[in-house]
Amino acid sequence: MKLPFIIILFCFTSLFGYSSFSKKATIIPIYVQSNDEKLWCPVCGKNIKDNYKTSCISKLANGLDRQYSSLYCLVEDMQEYAVQKDSIKVIDFYTQKLLDAKKAFYVLKDADVVAFSTMINRGSSIKC
Repeated sequence: MKLPFIIILFCFTSLFGYSSFSKKATIIPIYVQSNDEKLWCPVCGKNIKDNYKTSCISKLANGLDRQYSSLYCLVEDMQEYAVQKDSIKVIDFYTQKLLDAKKAFYVLKDADVVAFSTMINRGSSIKC
């Protein structure tokens, strides 16, 4: 009984390209942190290169650049540090270049698109 389900699941994921989806950088990543830990998110500790397509960058009030593995980590850091909101940049998913966060489109909860960290439909694309 499990075999037909597994075959259907494999066909479904192959058909919609979920098996080839990756957050990992396919170009040489841009790192903005200057310390020895520039390859790691300062909040969760995830590798920036492995989460490059969902990463974002900010500047603290003291001028220090920070790079996060996701917007979630940025929001967590904003609660503790004074982040300059106009300095926030995100990575364009397709070109993998820096983009002003105000010009980006985002995936929000309860839509017909697949979220980055799961294969469950969770968000809709909007422009902020």
